[in-house]
Amino acid sequence: MSSAKSSTKPRAKNGAGKSAAPCPGPAHGEDQQLVDILSGIADALSDVVNTHTELVVHDLLRPENSIKNIINGEVSGRKEGQSILTVLSNDKGFTAFVSSEVPAVPYGVTTIQDYQTSTRDGRKLYSTSVIVNDADGNPATAFCINVDRDNLRRTFRQFEESMLPLSQSEAAPHEALKNGGDDSELTMEELINEIIDTSLAEFNSSPKRMTKDEKMAAVAKMKSRGLFLIRGSVELVANRLGATRHTIYNYLDQTEDRNNSPKKTG
Repeated sequence: MSSAKSSTKPRAKNGAGKSAAPCPGPAHGEDQQLVDILSGIADALSDVVNTHTELVVHDLLRPENSIKNIINGEVSGRKEGQSILTVLSNDKGFTAFVSSEVPAVPYGVTTIQDYQTSTRDGRKLYSTSVIVNDADGNPATAFCINVDRDNLRRTFRQFEESMLPLSQSEAAPHEALKNGGDDSELTMEELINEIIDTSLAEFNSSPKRMTKDEKMAAVAKMKSRGLFLIRGSVELVANRLGATRHTIYNYLDQTEDRNNSPKKTG
């Protein structure tokens, strides 16, 4: 796997390597304008990218339905209007956003290049993400590119197989893959419960028997998967852990403090 490369710059670069003009000053609906610009770029590229390349535009300020435009969504099994919780596994761009690693530069552009992600059905994709800040330096929108290189090989195999008729049982896996698999239509409630369940399952104990450190670790895991970007999630987690909302906020604060504390050397 290629190593991920990350770069941040206050202005974008065009193909000739010259600095592009900066975004205009603050205006009404400016965040929506940033989303519209990236959506227009995705639409323009839709005629030139192959069917194994997915383009996704996220509105990071509206995580409940962050996907505002998606080209070739069958690559990951996602569609427009879905939540940011449908993000691919091991997405370093998403991790940078959730972990507040994106530099707070007004109109800053952070690019995370050449890393591997995974779909829900286990397929490996090769990804690049571009995160664009608003006038206050907050991440506002993201443009993500996900390529299924292995699918090209599958296409060649399917072409060869098309020379012979497929039985219904043989054709079923191909149709399931095309439609994104059974997990592509998970509801928001199912996505939230999946994150909570998998985070708690690591401790092989009921919430009542979990120690404070275990509960904090579980909450940290949920945060890393973006759960607390969704409204009402703190209350849901509090109910599952048998705790108060105040306790969950304390866990989040303590986790943040640990992450920001200087590391000891020696």
